[in-house]
Amino acid sequence: MIGRGGYANGGYQPSRPKKERKLTFVSRSCPDSQHCSGVNSLELSRDGACLFSAGRDSTIKRWGLKTPGPTFECSLEGHTDWVNDVALLDNTLLSCSSDTTVKVWRGNTGECLRTFARHSDYVTSLVVAPLARKFISGGLGGEVFIWDLESALGVSDGIRFNEGQPPLEANGHKESVYSLAVNETATMMVSGSTECSLRVWDPRTGVKQFKLKGHTSNVKALVLDASGRRCLSGSSDNTVRLWDLGQQRCVQTFAMHQDSVWALAVDPSFTKVYSGGRDKQVFVTDLHTRSSVLLFKEEEPILKLCLEPEATGGDVWAATNSSSIHKWFSPVMEADDPSSGKGGGGWGARMFSPGTSPYNQGRAPRLSTAPHFLPPPVQSTPTATIPGAPSIVQHTILNNRLHVLVQYSSGAVALWDVTRGEAVARYGNVSFKEKEEELQEQVSMASWFTLDTRLGSISVTLEPPSCFSAEMYAIDLNVAGASDELKVNLGEQVLRTLFSHWLDRR
Repeated sequence: MIGRGGYANGGYQPSRPKKERKLTFVSRSCPDSQHCSGVNSLELSRDGACLFSAGRDSTIKRWGLKTPGPTFECSLEGHTDWVNDVALLDNTLLSCSSDTTVKVWRGNTGECLRTFARHSDYVTSLVVAPLARKFISGGLGGEVFIWDLESALGVSDGIRFNEGQPPLEANGHKESVYSLAVNETATMMVSGSTECSLRVWDPRTGVKQFKLKGHTSNVKALVLDASGRRCLSGSSDNTVRLWDLGQQRCVQTFAMHQDSVWALAVDPSFTKVYSGGRDKQVFVTDLHTRSSVLLFKEEEPILKLCLEPEATGGDVWAATNSSSIHKWFSPVMEADDPSSGKGGGGWGARMFSPGTSPYNQGRAPRLSTAPHFLPPPVQSTPTATIPGAPSIVQHTILNNRLHVLVQYSSGAVALWDVTRGEAVARYGNVSFKEKEEELQEQVSMASWFTLDTRLGSISVTLEPPSCFSAEMYAIDLNVAGASDELKVNLGEQVLRTLFSHWLDRR
């Protein structure tokens, strides 16, 4: 006889308590065609006809660029936290998120094909090697995984044959990984981390080749040239460095920024680098002449830069902490012609030299920084804008545990009803503190949900048994035809509302 919790072999193991499941739902006040929080990453199709944006609102948006103005095409939803990076491998879109997963999507339809949950912490960076059909992911857990797309999906010649093969792991990082770069043939890979160094790998074996030191803070951005010989790195030490991987040394340091460098992009010939970061400024630097120009300045810190193909203009798309995305004109970088009669008012008047002397063996480089007073940027207005919606930056759950007072990045204040998932009052740009004091009631209600606004909108989490601990009279909830004695369990009411349409479809 086998007793409760016993085993036929006579051994006893205590039964594990059943883990209760929790449910989180998001109430957004903006349409699917808008981000409602910062945009972490951008990715352009090779022909420049399509742009993907990865948002802190947990969504990915696809935009068509064939028309004179960007047009919304679809929203890809499946992640449950910030989407930190996206990359295209032909028509396959890859994304990574703070929900610790990597997802594979059909780029043309938005269908999610597969979700990988190998990382132990936020996944921060994702790059692809299109000619080798590989992609690489890295995150705060220090893991770097090298994936073969077809093997990971378990597909051969378009036919699924198994559940997919595990990735190759590049072991060695002791701290969080924030940036990755790989060449198109996947013969060289570089990773950057909070260890203030670059690790260079052979992605075919996952073996570390060597380490490059020079930065004094987190390495936040990396770019490799097609050959895998030259690498550019951007760091929170405010510098951009050019490395020769064959010689295993830094050959140039650029210090045009006044704060952390978070984003890098290079032209196809690897002669011009665009850099942006926390100082909200984007510089273009000629790697041959070592001259820099302040191209434009955003209103928020720069998170990602993306260059259009030269055939479509070669302009620059910029993603920032704002929910809007801007496109900026990228003119030809050249000094003034003395015979033009401009009097130094063109490019030449805006150029400066932020470079250092190349490393000499055994000698540290001399670091020259940007001038204290920079010339004005080349342009002050973007050529195109994909508008976003204001994000929630402050909130308070009122004592009745039914309403939430929120303030948006625009300054507007609104009142949300948690059970209805919508704003029930909008007050405009008023004092948040004064409105909170006005609306607070001297009532006591059980805490039946948790709430956060990390995604720029209201995320409500229900977790048993506490989510069923609050009740209200139905007449106070404006339930039509309800008797004076009828009480409604708030958790049950929300769940019924959430799943009513699902039950109808079943």
